[in-house]
Amino acid sequence: MPDTIETSVRKVLTDDSAVTALVSSRIYPVAAPQSASKPFIVYEVERLDPQDALEGHGGLTFADFGLTCWASSYGDAKEVATAVRDALLDYNGTSDNIKVHWSRHDNSRDTVVWPDDGTELPVYGVEQDWRVAFSSTKAS
Repeated sequence: MPDTIETSVRKVLTDDSAVTALVSSRIYPVAAPQSASKPFIVYEVERLDPQDALEGHGGLTFADFGLTCWASSYGDAKEVATAVRDALLDYNGTSDNIKVHWSRHDNSRDTVVWPDDGTELPVYGVEQDWRVAFSSTKAS
């Protein structure tokens, strides 16, 4: 996979020992496999907003991310969400040729998914909205 803000954010999470202690490497883009063990994290880029300068792209892009922490219990979902927030809040650094200038936590909300047939317990989630400012470190 090429160097992207998605791979960079995933790497920040997989490099964080508090996050991996809870979810191991179960951090998935867009959707988790149906067989995924809980807890796990799903992330997706909801919007990329390249910042223009007078002569075109100024090099900085804002990415709006959604991350959802899923678990078998509400408490476990909250614990994963706290670890994710601690790992990403105000993060800046370089990973996979992507320079993250800052990351901002904009919002969190709880969610739950009940199986259609009612034979299983619900899955609890904490949805988080993030804004990340980044640029590429690759020479043009």
